[in-house]
Amino acid sequence: MSTAIDVTPKGGFNLDLCLGPIVADKNCEKIHYMAPNIYCCGAGTAADTEAITDMVSLQLKLHRFQTDRNSRVVTALTLLKTRLFGY
Repeated sequence: MSTAIDVTPKGGFNLDLCLGPIVADKNCEKIHYMAPNIYCCGAGTAADTEAITDMVSLQLKLHRFQTDRNSRVVTALTLLKTRLFGY
C-alpha cells in the first residue's frame, strides 16, 4: 500500500491511495491532527501511530500555551523524531 499526499499552502490537500491486493481498514484514521496548522499522515500499526501523534499533539499544545505562538513544523518534526527514533 502506498499513499501520496500533496499539501498546499492554503490548507488544501490531494490524497491518492494505491491499495493493490490489500484491503484497507476504512475505520482507521489516516490523517492525524497535530496542531491547528499541522496534520500528520501515519503508516504502520494504527494504534502506535495514534498514540505517538496524540502524545506529540499534546506536547505541541503545551508549547503553544507557553510561547503564545503557532506550532512550527520543525518543532513537530523534532518531537516526532525524538519519540520514534529514541532507541
